[in-house]
Amino acid sequence: SGKARDGKTALPQKAAMVTRQIAFLMPRHFVVFDRVETTAPEYRKDWLLHTANEPVIGKGEFRADHEEGRMFCRTLLPADAKLTAVGGKGKEFWASNQNWKIDTGNLKPEALAMMGRWRVEVTPGTAQTGDVFLHVLEVGDQKQEAMVATELVREGTRVGVKLTTGGDTW
Repeated sequence: SGKARDGKTALPQKAAMVTRQIAFLMPRHFVVFDRVETTAPEYRKDWLLHTANEPVIGKGEFRADHEEGRMFCRTLLPADAKLTAVGGKGKEFWASNQNWKIDTGNLKPEALAMMGRWRVEVTPGTAQTGDVFLHVLEVGDQKQEAMVATELVREGTRVGVKLTTGGDTW
């Protein structure tokens, strides 16, 4: 359990392990692999990706546009993941069933304009202590209609992804 500080009650330790690995596959792909282990299965785990504008969610993937750019994100693991868009007017900083006020401090209007907005939450469908999140992100312009094909690879206890980009197969 956590230690009490400044006269506050200690909160229980919820995370036993959290790791992230990121690979950049030139010219426009990112692979993000996260391992999360909690001290109890009822502690919910969400993988988040924030977007400037409302994302369009499909089966196991989503896309988000901003100005002339487009980003795709495909969830390969967890296999039973649920993707949920959160945000929009009145839900810019939505968490724990409320929209939180933020201290804007000395932020300029252009910085404030990009804060909050939208996010996609990727949540495992089954409550358990250990989860892995495997995502492939692809960036480009809005002329691109779909993401490149990806294949989940399993070798014993190891998992990965196979895709072709820039003439190379990774």
